[in-house]
Amino acid sequence: RIRATEYAKLLKTEGKHNDGGSLYLVVRGGSARWEYQYREGGKLYSQWLGSAVGYAPMSLAQAREARVKAWLENRGNGQPHNRPARVAGKTFAKGIEDWLDANPSTWAAKGVKARRTLAQTSLASLDVGKITQSDVLAALANETGRMHAEKRGWLNAFFAYAKAQQWRSADSDNPAEFAKDMRKGFTKVKKGEHHATVEWSALPTVYKALPDSEVGNAVRFAILNAARSGEVEGATWGQIVPDNGHGKCWQYTVLKGDTPFVQRVPLTPQALALLGERKADDAPLFTFASNALLNTLQKVRADATMHGLRATFKQWCDDNKIDDTLSEAALSHYHGDKVHRAYSRGDFFDRRRKEIMEPWAKHATAR
Repeated sequence: RIRATEYAKLLKTEGKHNDGGSLYLVVRGGSARWEYQYREGGKLYSQWLGSAVGYAPMSLAQAREARVKAWLENRGNGQPHNRPARVAGKTFAKGIEDWLDANPSTWAAKGVKARRTLAQTSLASLDVGKITQSDVLAALANETGRMHAEKRGWLNAFFAYAKAQQWRSADSDNPAEFAKDMRKGFTKVKKGEHHATVEWSALPTVYKALPDSEVGNAVRFAILNAARSGEVEGATWGQIVPDNGHGKCWQYTVLKGDTPFVQRVPLTPQALALLGERKADDAPLFTFASNALLNTLQKVRADATMHGLRATFKQWCDDNKIDDTLSEAALSHYHGDKVHRAYSRGDFFDRRRKEIMEPWAKHATAR
């Protein structure tokens, strides 16, 4: 059995850790989950019990209780291991919660955005097992471009997981998987094109014209921190942490390929002023509807894009002769080749505060 004294260490140790009674703590790729494993007809099955890390983690004691419950359910009518029947009546909204909680490392960067966006669809109250392709098409009807493609990808992955968890029947199709002919009617996302940007000299005017609302302040927060819109949409209060006695920083995880990468952003007084009173760690920094950031920005500047604002920041850095290493670190980009990155592992945090973020905040706010 897993000893309570070693549990915290095991959460960070890759591998499958046996607690006895077919209960395992499985740690892979930065995620940790509890599984109940059993054999039936010579085949090994794994039943997911809960996530051991992330939002509302399952403790060691809770996992043991869940194992007993799973064992009793799987015994069926006196048989040693009848596979559990499909969970009837699980709503799409609850299924999304379970899916994201089961894959915390995969959704480190976009989990909150996906959770919020998908929960607002017309699918929310429907039984996962009864959702049809027509239901999915209706949920995607008002989405265009990149958001449409992103949401369709999320739904495809979710329904594949739902089938594996037996929330849908074994012979059901994935309602978010579309044939090639059907996809011809979807709005295509053109790749290779640059996002429209704002001249850095005009940025203070755009910044000031944004509405003094929660979504307006969220756009301002993205500008001051040169952040991606998805990072702001997924930001929570738990990501705002002390900065070695100098103030506060915004610390979150992004995926570079399949590799989790911790980005630290030194928060200026101007950025902190946008946040208001601190809330619970899992509460979002800002609450707004899907696509609200872009829509709000384009009401002020019709040709601007959120991602283009990062290009505005980069151009300001270049024109002001900011060290390229610092500006790339601020944008959470890789800089240099693999050999360079192997030896240069710092994030230049203190230099970025003084040499980039504070002057950039003064420029953007015209103060």
